[in-house]
Amino acid sequence: PVLVGKEGQDGFILIGKINKFGSRVSEVSTVFDPSWTSGDFVGPSKVRAVLRGGSPPELDLISGDTVIKKDDVSFNASPDIPIDTPIGTVYQVSKRNSVNLGKSSQVQVRPFFNPDEVQKVIVITDLP
Repeated sequence: PVLVGKEGQDGFILIGKINKFGSRVSEVSTVFDPSWTSGDFVGPSKVRAVLRGGSPPELDLISGDTVIKKDDVSFNASPDIPIDTPIGTVYQVSKRNSVNLGKSSQVQVRPFFNPDEVQKVIVITDLP
């Protein structure tokens, strides 16, 4: 996992994870990468979802009767990254109809980091 400190707060936020590494350079896949998928909790009741990377990242596979609101916080739920690491906030929720899934929400997430402003990161090499 690759994390960054959140300005003015204790703790860290999720940026991504290392795909390839070398002695001096590593390749990091971020939540903006379209191939990114990870488990997610969202909101105070920690609704389960799947975070799909992109610009912007979106939450998917949310039960149709679930209520998610703007400014709800998205947290990591995948075991290969520290559980409950914050990712970002919900900034847009819209309903969509799907023949196969019934009514579901399209939920876009604004990550807590701007990739253009990241200068230092933390890489976790050993998870408990």
